[in-house]
Amino acid sequence: MPAVRADQLEAVWRLARREFGDEFPNTTIWYGLTSGKWRAMVPGPGGWRMLESPEPDDLRMQIRGALGFWPVYGSQHRR
Repeated sequence: MPAVRADQLEAVWRLARREFGDEFPNTTIWYGLTSGKWRAMVPGPGGWRMLESPEPDDLRMQIRGALGFWPVYGSQHRR
């Protein structure tokens, strides 16, 4: 396996910050250079859980599900 350079690590860190920002403050999120997948370590009542997905939006939905919350937006239907 080739060594990962510091500039590659910084680029991946910037990518994760740009994609997720501070959306999930207690969750560690990263992009795997060798796997090509997004990963997250999510805290939960039973301990930490690792999630992964090739797409950031899918990982975002998995994180929300694991954390047990879904934000309510104004565009949802009201009765």
